Amino acid sequence: MLMLMLAQTMEQEAVRDREGLDRLLAAVAAGEQEALAQLYHQTRSAVYGLALSYVKNAHDAQDITQDTFVQIWDNAPQ
Repeated sequence: MLMLMLAQTMEQEAVRDREGLDRLLAAVAAGEQEALAQLYHQTRSAVYGLALSYVKNAHDAQDITQDTFVQIWDNAPQ
């Protein structure tokens, strides 16, 4: 029973997190720079970690992370 409650709680948190990211992306698409800053702060570690897992070089992973957020901003209206 405890495991089921824990699983349900985790699932609810995942849905809230996804909804929060969706709201941030919509705000970025509307040109809100603060939303991009919030998106960056919430997701930078995950983006960097994924990049690092592919390129195996910290400097390159940092560049990829920066480029990712620049691309998000540049393409947000689309």
